[in-house]
Amino acid sequence: MSLPPEIFAEIFGELARDAYDMYVRGLKKEAHPEDSEEPRPYAWIHLTRVCRVWRWVALSTPALWANICIIDANATEEFITRSANQDLTVTFRRPILGVDDVTEAEIDARMETYAFVLVDHIQRITSLIVPAWTRVLLPEIVAAAKQLHTLVMITPAIGPPTDDLRTPPLAFPALEHFEYRAASFNSQPYRQLLCPTLKTLFLRPDWTSISDEDSYDVYLPTARELVRAMTSMPHLGRLDVHLADRALALSQTAEVPNLRDVRVTGATAAVAQLVAHIVPAPTIRLALDCRIPDEGEGYDVMPVPQAISLALADAPVPPYQPCSAFSIMDTRGYYALHGWRSVPDLTRPAARADVDVEVTCPWMDGDVALSAILRPFMLSAVAHVRVGKMPWHLPGVPEGASALCSHAGLQSLVLDGLTVPHALHLLEKTTAPDVALVDINFKPADPAKEAQWLYSWTSAIRPVSSDEPSSAADLAEVLANRAKEGRPLQRLRILRVQNIVAADIEALGEHVGDVEWDGVEADGLDPADDGV
Repeated sequence: MSLPPEIFAEIFGELARDAYDMYVRGLKKEAHPEDSEEPRPYAWIHLTRVCRVWRWVALSTPALWANICIIDANATEEFITRSANQDLTVTFRRPILGVDDVTEAEIDARMETYAFVLVDHIQRITSLIVPAWTRVLLPEIVAAAKQLHTLVMITPAIGPPTDDLRTPPLAFPALEHFEYRAASFNSQPYRQLLCPTLKTLFLRPDWTSISDEDSYDVYLPTARELVRAMTSMPHLGRLDVHLADRALALSQTAEVPNLRDVRVTGATAAVAQLVAHIVPAPTIRLALDCRIPDEGEGYDVMPVPQAISLALADAPVPPYQPCSAFSIMDTRGYYALHGWRSVPDLTRPAARADVDVEVTCPWMDGDVALSAILRPFMLSAVAHVRVGKMPWHLPGVPEGASALCSHAGLQSLVLDGLTVPHALHLLEKTTAPDVALVDINFKPADPAKEAQWLYSWTSAIRPVSSDEPSSAADLAEVLANRAKEGRPLQRLRILRVQNIVAADIEALGEHVGDVEWDGVEADGLDPADDGV
């Protein structure tokens, strides 16, 4: 018994979409796929030739032919004919002479086919993936693209240089999704975008096509260019961009009330300028990846914790909804700062995965710029804090961490993966009534194990001397002193802590309202790995 034609059509459709999607993913990732085989987005067609029935099903299903990859002129025309009145998705990659296995005549033929498709069928195209060559997108073509919702520009974009400032604006009437993945001197189309319907903007050039001698910065938009473009994008909901290092004078502010998802990479000053000049949705999700600029001359620096201390004094201001929970930790020369508007279990890495505000910034960073970067956290409103591994040797770090752990309104504190002296220091300073010690390695009670314990910390670049407070008895002393001063902890949680035993828990309970212990009496010597 044979399957109904509709089932065969659905199977062919899945195969066609898979082949097309694989081809598109390759275009977005590879600028010069000299090591790749010639892409075969039409390989699925061979299956339709197994028998007459399958062939008839394929030819009777116009939707199968609506994904067009401009590789062969005859095939392109045949696909357009067979697609009937279906909406079209069109993909074109301009081959490179000497890299791809093509002749100059074949390149010209593909370019002519590309131009033909745009001129004659732009009114049917809903998705376009093409080289970043705006000269082909003539004003009359752009105006007729009334169904074009997605435009992706890729490398290579080979052609005569153009002066973008003299090129007509790219005023697409219905464009909702724009991706610029190219790296081309010939065109930076984000400077010409005029798309009031745009909802997603992705600007991240493909670095694989840039030589070592080129300056990456010239391919990237400045915060000023981006803000000016966003003033005409009231419906923008998602922004993903790599900014140029240079921060030019900017007086405009872009109001984007629907902007709820932002991911930005760039020099701290440039990222700060962008953040300071947009008015997004209050519940925006931010991921800011800050870097020291390539040319850092005259770049004022200050320890990040010092900037945090200043930010704690700032009152919450619009447009952001404050974070309720905040985490700071060192990750290989950078700080990872995370904020949550709803409070997760800060002791569990899995619970911390869904972050609302995320900032990565160097140990030493710009003073004024960093203050703007920290503003979305609304640190003065934070009630729950986690402190992970920190570069305690840097100036200002102990003071900054102390300020973070002792500001007014703090309800809970998680000390995660710290050396014992640093954990005890913050425990003594904190105003939080609820403290959790997580993945901390106390000094063993057995003197025979102390030398190995000291070596394990030193080898992990966490030097601890034998005379520093590092034992369970030292922890009990800190808690006892707090109780004597009239500020005892209401709750102490001890999780995945090494060299704490049941007898220690009993002693700690004399100075704390409630002690929660996971019951692990491990005597491991290697410092625990810190999570996100």
